[in-house]
Amino acid sequence: MLQDFNMFSKALHEFVSNKPGQVKLADSPRDPSVHAILLIIDFVFDMLQDCGLSLMNKIYTHIREKKDFDFFILEGWHYCDLTRVPSKQCIMIDVDIKVHNDYDKWVYCLWIITHIHHIQQERYESRAHKCLSKSLSHEDIELYRSSFVFVWQELERLYTDLANTKYSVFT
Repeated sequence: MLQDFNMFSKALHEFVSNKPGQVKLADSPRDPSVHAILLIIDFVFDMLQDCGLSLMNKIYTHIREKKDFDFFILEGWHYCDLTRVPSKQCIMIDVDIKVHNDYDKWVYCLWIITHIHHIQQERYESRAHKCLSKSLSHEDIELYRSSFVFVWQELERLYTDLANTKYSVFT
């Protein structure tokens, strides 16, 4: 679905047309949903916690629960909580969570995909006085799609790295 713009567009329209509490899974595997992808991403972060990477789940939870898109950029030396390497510039996810600025795209994409309803509601309210429709533009759809793709690819890469590390111990 993420590779097919039209299929993703249809699923996204269905997703944003429902209120967050009313979102449902697709009726069949041939008709995938945005909500299903978000559930899989939730599952992956839960799995990472079960594998001993609770920090990844904590970062994800804080990003998902953050109300606004503004992440404070810390200048000066701080430790990146993901790599444990000092960095001159970090993104502050929470008071006790900082990640190197190299992870900014991942942080922003993760925030975007977990806040689609909020973003669309804000856009609709800002356009309401102009009598514009609630429809999603091509650019909006592509932003959401590419954000999902990036987060998905990074999770796949992380999983592959973890699997290679785990099995290299036995060789």
